[in-house]
Amino acid sequence: MVNETPLFYRDIVPLDRARHKLARLESPSRPYGFAESTQFVPAVVDEFRAACRELSILFMPGQQRPTAVFVVGLTAGQNLLVTPEGLWDGSYVPAFLRRYPFIRGDIEGADPIICIDQSYEGLNEERGEPFFAEDEQTSYLAQQVGFVNAYYEASRRSEEFADMIQAMGLLKSVTVDVKSQGSTVSLHGLFAIDEDKLNALPAKEFEKLRKAGFVPAIYAQIISMDAIGKLSAKFDAVRKGLDA
Repeated sequence: MVNETPLFYRDIVPLDRARHKLARLESPSRPYGFAESTQFVPAVVDEFRAACRELSILFMPGQQRPTAVFVVGLTAGQNLLVTPEGLWDGSYVPAFLRRYPFIRGDIEGADPIICIDQSYEGLNEERGEPFFAEDEQTSYLAQQVGFVNAYYEASRRSEEFADMIQAMGLLKSVTVDVKSQGSTVSLHGLFAIDEDKLNALPAKEFEKLRKAGFVPAIYAQIISMDAIGKLSAKFDAVRKGLDA
């Protein structure tokens, strides 16, 4: 099973044909309300290019390797991309959010299973997309299962990516400073790709990155630093609204 409860998930259970025979999923009244207090959303390397113009990508330290995240808030407990109505205020929605409430569970010595957070507000037996029809998966559920498995594979590639850039010494500690209404808000303890170290890499090392398909993701992360300005504008708008 899932070793530790991931962000947002509260009550993970295996998706079972008998137990969930009548289960349906509808979008809650506040579709992304579950993420409104999250300052950082996990990111996978496959989505760096699609998201880099809109969301800043940085790395958080981890026990084994750094973890890529989208920065969606400038203060703890605040997600500037979730509106008061629980909608997503942006054109790119992180895959981690789109996967919820489904998730893959791994059992040692057995095939992986698809699980669901049974505490999810939209899970019911009366409204929304059905999971099963005549004991067979619906096309809706098959699509969700496919996405969960694709996300799992992307997360494995992300671990490989993080291991590689860490081993090559390509990360640098960064402090993100954002000025707002005469004061400065700072984010500490994060890492980014060091472009100077990247440019100084021996040709053989750079070739390893190229063969692994990670070069576009590296440059996407560097480009994404410019998106902090968009987050700053949202932060200013929120502060002005509070002061009004």
